[in-house]
Amino acid sequence: MGWAALSLKNSITRDFLSQSKQRKIHILCGPGNNGGDGFALGWLLLTDTALTSEHQIQIYLDKEPLTADAKYFYQLLLKKFPETILPLDKFISLKLPKRDLIIDALFGNGQNRRLTGIYEAAIIAANRAKSNRIAIDLCSGLIADARPDSGAIFQAAFTYTFGARKIAHLLPPGLDHSGKIEVLSIGFVPQTDFEYSYVKKASLPKLRKPNSHKYTSGTLLFFGADDSFEGAGVLAARAFLAMGAGMAKLYTTSSRMNRFIKAIPEARVLPVNDFDFTKAAMSFHPEKPEVIVFGPGIIDSTLARENLTFLWQNWPGKMVVDGTGLRILAEIKDRIQANASAGERILSPHHGEAKALLGQDFDDLLHAVREISQRYNAIAYIKGPGGLLAAPGEKTVFFGSSDYQLAVAGTGDVLSGVLAAGVLRNLPVYEAVQKSISVYLNAARYLSRHSKSKDSLTPSQLIESLYASR
Repeated sequence: MGWAALSLKNSITRDFLSQSKQRKIHILCGPGNNGGDGFALGWLLLTDTALTSEHQIQIYLDKEPLTADAKYFYQLLLKKFPETILPLDKFISLKLPKRDLIIDALFGNGQNRRLTGIYEAAIIAANRAKSNRIAIDLCSGLIADARPDSGAIFQAAFTYTFGARKIAHLLPPGLDHSGKIEVLSIGFVPQTDFEYSYVKKASLPKLRKPNSHKYTSGTLLFFGADDSFEGAGVLAARAFLAMGAGMAKLYTTSSRMNRFIKAIPEARVLPVNDFDFTKAAMSFHPEKPEVIVFGPGIIDSTLARENLTFLWQNWPGKMVVDGTGLRILAEIKDRIQANASAGERILSPHHGEAKALLGQDFDDLLHAVREISQRYNAIAYIKGPGGLLAAPGEKTVFFGSSDYQLAVAGTGDVLSGVLAAGVLRNLPVYEAVQKSISVYLNAARYLSRHSKSKDSLTPSQLIESLYASR
């Protein structure tokens, strides 16, 4: 607790106190160890005469601390600085100026239920204030390993946590409440059953060698693009080629061929009447594809279900299933469960599609992505802020980036093409999927930094940034 408080004191002084004058610091302390961190922080701040000459520190609590370490620092404060300790309800009635600093040490990683009563009122009062807000470890109101019921959650501009980010930092709603997060080292190595991946320049091995030609640089077979959804196939194929692949083949009915050829002359557009793709997929030689994308742009139909059932059970290679393909997969899962181990399958649902795959709604995204990967014996990536990636027997990966710019129709189709090209690298498939997602997220970040519009993008712009950001 002392080391944690010392790291907190040094970081808060550096970030908030060193360049400002006449701040009042309000530390809200709970009855557990998180409150103990608040008491220890208050003690270190109050015994620093350089700080107290400029800043006033006030500490609030509702109940005396329950743990031994927290009691120790509380007793130190009570003995030397009793005037700094006030009941928590005194904070609720304050009108705080913008320059003040509110530090949330009410409840941290151990919280397991919704806040009520005076603690809920204190959080509401803190969020209503215009003051700067800091959370210690985890915003009060968040549950570390799951999404809580709706209730009051501390809204931090900055969170200082210890050892490693917690699950709640990376998933909604914690992603929206934690602000900027800094991990403070306090002398222990965190042991978790998950890993973190951040938006950074990912390094995927190149597909092309000096003697490469289009048949040796990766071939995609795309199933999809019914009427009114042709753009999905175009976006997926363009993204696949932007990732350095050699050939993209789009199968469609004869009546739609010309529209595809005009939209993406780089791809090979082939007719398959009535969308009977399966025979073409299994027999095409020497251009037999190395990876299949099934779903974006497809309309749910009996024939589409038959095709996906056939491919899932018989296709020996890699396959990305997205869009309507995921909803079809949810419908046929009882028929294909026994044969789901053939090849490598990558599923990339958003929340609604994940709900369909599970057959029910869910709050716990961590459990959901693991359950999908186990149930379908596949690599599963739930898209959205704080994306989660899981595979049977592998560590779950969190992508700790705010990718709200990607909340645009068509970006999922781009991801399908990126994943299809990524898994053709000479890498273990799970590693290739991780790096492909990082490339995709980094392209969005690159576009955000270099575009006039900082909070939105189009899928076509995203594809162009795949070239520039890699």
